[in-house]
This record gives sequence, C-alpha cells and structure tokens, in this order.
Amino acid sequence: MAKDIHAQEQIRLERVIKKLIAVIAELEELRDAPMWPNQMDALKKAVFDLEERMSNDRGLFHQPSNR
Repeated sequence: MAKDIHAQEQIRLERVIKKLIAVIAELEELRDAPMWPNQMDALKKAVFDLEERMSNDRGLFHQPSNR
C-alpha cells in the first residue's frame, strides 16, 4: 500500500516537473513579445515567491517525516 502511494506521488511529481519545464520553455519563447517588459515585475515576484517557498523550512522542499 505504501509503495503504491509512493509510486503515485513519484508519477505526479514527474508530471509537475515536466509542466514546469514546459512553462519555462514557453516563457523563453515569449521573451521578445511586446508585452514582456510590462510583465517583468509579476514574473520576478513569482520566481521570488517560488524561491522563498523552496528555502523555507516548511516550504515546498521541506523534507516531510517518513510515512
């Protein structure tokens, strides 16, 4: 049972990572778009918020206790 949950979580995590990579690629494609400079503050805030969550002890990359 625990192995099934672990496998499902692994698959889900892999899907999310693929989506994130796709978003980064899409942002790179849009870099020359006319509206790009107007969106820089929002993009920088989103990246900053992600970095904060990643570094926070309770954030995105906090290692949970073993189940």
